[in-house]
Amino acid sequence: MTDTIKARPGPDEYAPGYEGWRSTALIIFLVLLNILNFIDRQLLQSFVVDVRRDLNLSYFQFTLLTGLFFSISYSVAGVFMGMLADRFARPKLIAGGLFVWSGLTAVCGMATNFAQLATARAFVALGEATLSPSALSMVSDAFPERRHGLMSGIYYLGIPIGAGGSLLVAGILGPLIGWRGCFLLLGVLGIIASVAVLLLRDPPRRSAASDASPPPLSQAINVLMDVTKRSAPLRYLLLGAGLAIFSQGGLVLDQAWLVEERGYEISRAQTIFGILFLVAGVVGTIVGGQLSDMAHARFKGGRMVFMALAFALVTPVGILYRFLPPDTPFFYLAAIIGSIAIMLPYGPIVSSASELAPSHGRAMVIAFTVLVMALFGTAFGNAFAGWLSDAFIRAGFDQPLTWALLVSGAVGLLSIPCFWMASRTYDSGKEAVLQMERAGQ
Repeated sequence: MTDTIKARPGPDEYAPGYEGWRSTALIIFLVLLNILNFIDRQLLQSFVVDVRRDLNLSYFQFTLLTGLFFSISYSVAGVFMGMLADRFARPKLIAGGLFVWSGLTAVCGMATNFAQLATARAFVALGEATLSPSALSMVSDAFPERRHGLMSGIYYLGIPIGAGGSLLVAGILGPLIGWRGCFLLLGVLGIIASVAVLLLRDPPRRSAASDASPPPLSQAINVLMDVTKRSAPLRYLLLGAGLAIFSQGGLVLDQAWLVEERGYEISRAQTIFGILFLVAGVVGTIVGGQLSDMAHARFKGGRMVFMALAFALVTPVGILYRFLPPDTPFFYLAAIIGSIAIMLPYGPIVSSASELAPSHGRAMVIAFTVLVMALFGTAFGNAFAGWLSDAFIRAGFDQPLTWALLVSGAVGLLSIPCFWMASRTYDSGKEAVLQMERAGQ
């Protein structure tokens, strides 16, 4: 089951061995892994009130745990994992990473201070970094190009289901076994699941270059640097992706905001908004993938046109949300729209990055895109929101979290011109990829 099938599919074909139900089974299995990935990753912010209280953390310290300490390890390791995914059996990489991140998730539940939790989170990130570069490159190889946007979007269903699931775990199991018990339980489940990953079969690569001897790391980095230098749309895409995800960084404090400034009881906030984000986030993921594919079929750089329009429409709703009275229909409607919007970028961004990369360096480009979103988006977005919250508290603001989240969210407006310029220059990026393919670079 673990051997790679050697026949190479065409761009409009499914990979041999992945026609029919097998392609469906592959994407479902990868989505389940991503769900577990994001439950483990988001569980800390689901317990923001409890963890801050038990470990006596400031908002900035907490956002370092969810952002910078996690994302530096995740981002740097992700680039190397992208290189390994272009060279070695991807299911084995995923299985090893799952074992590592699950074991360290359990260790997080035993931390007694900031330094211990920060160290454990860094190693959780190291394990999780194996998943997306390997999984998304498998999706690119197993499915025809016309399905990449939708399939990438479906893969990223793991984010809303996992993030929503982590809130439900916190709201339901938290009162029974505590935040530490939840971390230990999920760690054990992940270690068991790592064995099943070894049953996956690696689809064949779509490039003849993948049959050659694996290139050295320096060559893989050179391919990444070369395509980034040649491709203007890829540069605009990466900048827009970083700004878009940065604007979502404040959401790590949403549970604290709901409890401390909007009056929700902790488990009620976890349960209600866990269900809300799970459902609305799934809708946003599917809608984002499907509509971006439709736009891609009709317009030059259509996926990026879709992203520019989407952020122009939803960012003002996110700003309004912070001023609405809680527990009202309009408050929940704005929360639903915001949850849908959170998930819109992932499918279009990753599938566009994949198409703007030569096939022999696709996983590396995907990994670098994930690095930009995780490091310059999530990590600095989290830290900025936490720093602002502490600064507004020291300045005596009446609702410091509200104002910190408003400022953070408004950054999303800056992504609009970036996505628009990526769409306008998309053809030049595709031509650069073709030239690299012909040259075998």
